[in-house]
Parts: sequence; C-alpha cells; structure tokens
Amino acid sequence: MAKKPLTEAQESRLIRHLDQQLLRLSGGLESRHSGPSARLPTLAAFLDEALALLAFILSIPSAPPSAALRTAYALQLTGYLPTALDGYTLLDEQLDPLFAALARFDQGWVAILEGRDWSSQRGAAEPATASATGAGVPHAAASGMRTTDRVRLESLVAETKSTLAASLGLPDFVPLEHDPFQDLLDPFAARPREPVRLEELQRPACGGGDLQYEGVEAGDEAAMEPASAGATPSLVSDGSHAGDGDEVMSVDTAVATPSDDAALDEDDEDGVDFEEVAAVSMDPSPLPSYQPHERLSGAYAEAAAADGSFSIHFTDIPPPTLQDGELSLQQGATPITGQRRGFDPDEEYPLTEEEGDPIGGNGVTGPGHEDAGEHEDGIDDKTRDRVKSVFEQTERALALLRAQAAAAA
Repeated sequence: MAKKPLTEAQESRLIRHLDQQLLRLSGGLESRHSGPSARLPTLAAFLDEALALLAFILSIPSAPPSAALRTAYALQLTGYLPTALDGYTLLDEQLDPLFAALARFDQGWVAILEGRDWSSQRGAAEPATASATGAGVPHAAASGMRTTDRVRLESLVAETKSTLAASLGLPDFVPLEHDPFQDLLDPFAARPREPVRLEELQRPACGGGDLQYEGVEAGDEAAMEPASAGATPSLVSDGSHAGDGDEVMSVDTAVATPSDDAALDEDDEDGVDFEEVAAVSMDPSPLPSYQPHERLSGAYAEAAAADGSFSIHFTDIPPPTLQDGELSLQQGATPITGQRRGFDPDEEYPLTEEEGDPIGGNGVTGPGHEDAGEHEDGIDDKTRDRVKSVFEQTERALALLRAQAAAAA
C-alpha cells in the first residue's frame, strides 16, 4: 500500500530535523582531523551516520509533493560522498563496508527514480505497483525529479566514482576532461588568433605569378617595390599621423625605398633637421678559435656502427673486480662506461623467472598464487570490478530517463 503524502505540519517538522542532522554531519566531516575532539574521525564513523540519514530520507513518501523533499535531501546527502572519499584514508579493511554503503545509496536512488516507497523494516524498496508507465520503470513523473535534479545526480555519480578511483590509485577510471597533450599539438587553439590586416595585399596563386597590390595600376608596379621579399612591418608614419607624438606600426604602410622619391620628400617638409653622427668603428672581439680535443693516451675508439653507437676502450684503467657482491676497482679508479643510443637497462639485464617482477608480481604466478590477477598498481581485478559497479543501477535508470526525455522532445 502506497504511503500518503505528508501534511504541512509533518513537512515542517521533517525539514527542521533533516536540516539539523545534515548540518551536524557536515560539521563532523569538516572537523574529522581535529584530534580527539573529532566526532567522525574515521570513514566507518561517517558511513554509519550517513546510512542512518539515508534510511530516514528514503522513508519519506514517494507521492507528490513529498517526493520533491525526498529527492532534494537525498541529493544533499549524496553530495558529501566525494568529500568523504577524498578526505578519509581508505584502508584495506574499510573497502568492504565502503562498497556496501555505496550499494545502499545505489538501491536508494533506484527507488527514487522509479517512484517507489522505501520499507524501513526490510531495508529495501517496496515492490513496484503496476501503473501507466509500467512496473519498476523510471519515469520523470513518477520520481518527481526535475531536469536540474537529474543533471545534478549525474554529476554526483560521476564525481563519486572518479574520486573513489583516484583514492584507490586507479587513474584509468578517472575521466580526463582536459587533455594537456592537445595544447602541445595545437598551441594556438586555446587562444584566438589576431587577424592580420593585409587588405591591400593579394598573394599570388600557387601556380606562380607576380605580386600584385590593390589600388595600383598594372604599369606602376615599379613604384611599389617592396624593400624585401617578405611583408615587413614598418614604423614609418603616414601623412595622417605625421604630427602625432605616438609611433604608428602597421603592415599596410609601404616601406620607403630609395626609388620612392615622393616618400623621401615628405621627410624634408616637416622642418626637422637631424644631426649626422659619425659611426664609431670598433674592432670586433676575436672569436675563440677552435681548439681540437686532445687525444687521450691509453684509449682508443672503434668505428661507429650503422646506428651511431660506438665503443671506447681504456687500456690504462685496471679491470674491475667483484668483492662481496660489489664492483670495485684497483687503486680507487673510477670506471668510464659508454651506453649506446637507445640503451634500455630492462632489456639489457632482464630479470629471471625466479627473481620475478618487483612491481607486477612474480612472473611464474598462476591462478593458485596469491598475487595472481594483480596489476602493477597493486589493485586486483576484483576491486576494479567493484569500482565499475558503483552506482551502476542508478546510471542505467538515468539513461532510461534521458531516453524518455529525448523521445518526448
């Protein structure tokens, strides 16, 4: 039997109680590192209080308008999960209670999305009743969720899973919103490009041809010969800025050349005389002469191979000896060794099967060994599968709601 919606007096008492309890939970979470006075010093203490609040919130009737209160307070409680997963230290003995608590949140959200009441005695959702939308099928009208609530829930689910994966050292589960390598591939994509003002310049076609300028007749190309092959910015002020104190830099201004008599005459009209200063000749400092490397005595090098590698042999240094498992040289001499290009110590000195891999486990491990199925990050396949299943049912229900919204649109 479906629960009746709360009265106004019941809703008022419920709001005051939940606001106080959620504020208390938030304060305990923020003061988790305050020492002996901390009320929620461990993740287990936080989960116990959060699960008690979740059961109370889910007991709110699913009938409108009470369903909106259940959704709002469930969203607020779920928002504390990423902060707790990032703030507390995740120990191995805490993983089982943690995944059990996340599974309870997952079941609770499925009940909210399907518009089903929650049984406090059984700790599960009530059986779905047949309706026009189908039994046990998420529907926006049945859940009382708005579009903003659905988007907020999707964001919290993604944030909780990524924070959990990062806390466990599983970066492959963390979505990369910004690819830093894309900035290296396209360094100009992040900032807008300044347009270059070349309205008067027309580049020739790929097939060749002379450089043409707009506004210049076909026979006057000689009067507009550029000073160089490229379009060089000029600091020459045009006639409109001749009397201003600021210098004007523009790529549209033609560079003055000795053949441009009209441009040279304009400099004589401003009435400013410039004093000619004789150039001071300075003797350039002599460049350091190339000094060939001194040939080492008692050493010779073999001819370089095709890949560029070569070997240097020293005849004056005594060969090393192995004493007590350590490499030592006579008379305290230091060995000089050369590594070829592309030298890889792991390939040069591979570990034997008996020694095993210190990171990824023993190379001869099988299904019966303790570290079988364990990856280089120290996380086994079982933990990876449990991370994948976090809020799995909620994500499926949200996907159905998105499909229904797209079909209705």
